[in-house]
Amino acid sequence: MPDTPDASPPPDGGYGWICVAACFLLNFSTWGAVASYGVYLSYYLTTNRFADASPLDFAFVGGFNFAFAMLVAPFVTSLTRRRGKYISMSIGIALQTTGYISAGFATRLWQLYLTHGVLVGVGIGFIYIPSLPILSQWFEARRSLANGLSSSGSGFGGALLAWVTGAIIDALGLRWALCITGVVTFALTTIATAVLRDRNRYIKPPQLALDLTLLARYDVLLLLAWSFISMLGYIVLLFSLSDFALSIGLLSQRATDVVGLLNIGTAIGRPLIGILSDKSSRLHVAGALTLVFSEVIALKLKRPESSRSYLYPQLFVALSYLAASGIMLELLRVKRRERRANEAQAAQMSITQESARE
Repeated sequence: MPDTPDASPPPDGGYGWICVAACFLLNFSTWGAVASYGVYLSYYLTTNRFADASPLDFAFVGGFNFAFAMLVAPFVTSLTRRRGKYISMSIGIALQTTGYISAGFATRLWQLYLTHGVLVGVGIGFIYIPSLPILSQWFEARRSLANGLSSSGSGFGGALLAWVTGAIIDALGLRWALCITGVVTFALTTIATAVLRDRNRYIKPPQLALDLTLLARYDVLLLLAWSFISMLGYIVLLFSLSDFALSIGLLSQRATDVVGLLNIGTAIGRPLIGILSDKSSRLHVAGALTLVFSEVIALKLKRPESSRSYLYPQLFVALSYLAASGIMLELLRVKRRERRANEAQAAQMSITQESARE
């Protein structure tokens, strides 16, 4: 099916809403599946399935999903520019599916690292990276809303997959839970990839694998620092809540419910944040809300012998978001200064032109 023949500027609708639905399914099946890892983590930490593993090993397995998805980004971007998004995303679907299903048959720790960690993480990168810029090609005035609706897929996916995974583990065991996750994510990502359309033929994006010149910009460095530090806190919450619930005496089902409710909160909150961001400054919203390979750090900070074993991880999360908020406020100050400078320059040029005409 050919791409929809729209021209720039972004149409702010039309087939773009189909792309929103497609990206919703992609987020549901990639980051949503990753968001349910807390259920697997609590299972690994409370059983002896991998006798030679430590809690840090299981933290690294989950962390690899994020790390490898981002590490392959330059290569995936280059491949997408040369071969198109369908080739890249098809490779990702195959890798992610293989990772989940083969993880169900893992009997050694290194096999779990390779399957549930590396293969799933690389697969997500091949699926997610080509889809990331597409909604910005379709939306401008409603861009934050479109991205909010799309990213809410990870929240709904994390909630549903957490509850389903917990139920399947209790009823059928870990192997079936991982295999079913692989089949479900395969079906949804295949459908989403088939209907996803970009507007590259009109926009002609450079699709650079790595633009080092951006690292010379102070505002870009601030944005990267905000993303990095806020993700530290987010991943700790995402992966630790289930085990934290067990540590305070909740039953396994209640621990799974905690993970599901966290993801429901993100699913509802992200579209609302998108609406606020479209109507206000995106930097203002991000800075305010931030105020209100991290799981390894969290488990290292955990004190099992203490009555409040998760006190230090809780403090770590709070401090991460406080630091990220401070960085976003600094970015806001920089952008305000740039805007005032641009306005002053425009005013000076207007005065100069008026004088020349006189």
